[in-house]
Amino acid sequence: MLVAARSSGIAAVVAHSGSKPRGLLQPDIHRPLLLIVGDEDNESAAIQADAAQYLADGHDVQLITVPGLAHEWSVRNNSLLWEFLSEH
Repeated sequence: MLVAARSSGIAAVVAHSGSKPRGLLQPDIHRPLLLIVGDEDNESAAIQADAAQYLADGHDVQLITVPGLAHEWSVRNNSLLWEFLSEH
């Protein structure tokens, strides 16, 4: 994952839909993280568990669960994604 390989050049991370990439956030790499997942995505429960674990590990995590969204891109949340990235 790019954030692990080049962590000094990355200010924040967004993961959208589906299971998390391996090595997304490691204990020694702390970057703000936005997770977006649909409540109808098969990976929703896993992403929610990941968010809870990241929080427990001291990471700055925001989770958006989109009602009615399956495993697809949530266009209606593009502005939230860009707002999150622009803050960091």
